[in-house]
Amino acid sequence: MFAQSYFDFGLSEGIFFFVRVIATVGGAIVGWFAADPLTRVAYRLSFKGATPTAVLLCSKLTGAATLALLIWFLITLGGGGGGLGWGQGLGGGPGKGPGPGGSKGAGTDSNTKGNNATNDSNGAKTPKAEPQRERVKIEILGGPRFKNDGHERYYLVLGKNEPARSLKELDEYLKKRPPSLIEIIHTEDTFVVNTDEDPTRRLQSLRIPIIGPKTEP
Repeated sequence: MFAQSYFDFGLSEGIFFFVRVIATVGGAIVGWFAADPLTRVAYRLSFKGATPTAVLLCSKLTGAATLALLIWFLITLGGGGGGLGWGQGLGGGPGKGPGPGGSKGAGTDSNTKGNNATNDSNGAKTPKAEPQRERVKIEILGGPRFKNDGHERYYLVLGKNEPARSLKELDEYLKKRPPSLIEIIHTEDTFVVNTDEDPTRRLQSLRIPIIGPKTEP
């Protein structure tokens, strides 16, 4: 916090160095005076006598130098210089490959294959447009045009020179075509009953997009 406060005031690198030197000298002085009583106590406990002058002097010099070096190398002021270590830590260099990196969502993932969405320039997913559906007009027969052969062939695909189909045959026919949009056509002869056996209701059960029914003469 002390170093950060100096940095926030925008002091120059020279002032940082000056403050660092002052702190180192102060540490040497503290180490010099702190080593004196510690050495005397340790020597008396160990040897039961007064501390020799040479030992005391050597101890005080060692204490001063040690504390000064610790302050010089471990207390760094400002944005750079000094301190132990070998430069930038992990993550200091650029990543591999283009792009900012740092996340998985922007890349290609096997879990996103086949997803019905695309990424725009901002990375947001937008749904793909559905393919164009082909409109198929299907007339529900009845009256004299309906051939009651026991197969319930009520469904006539208009525009095709083909016979009417049963519901199962019509379902198979539509599955072989591109996506379809059914338009149901009723006429005056269309067979209609108010039960689930009604041909129109059964056609709607195929779960295919449907328009109508539309009544034509």
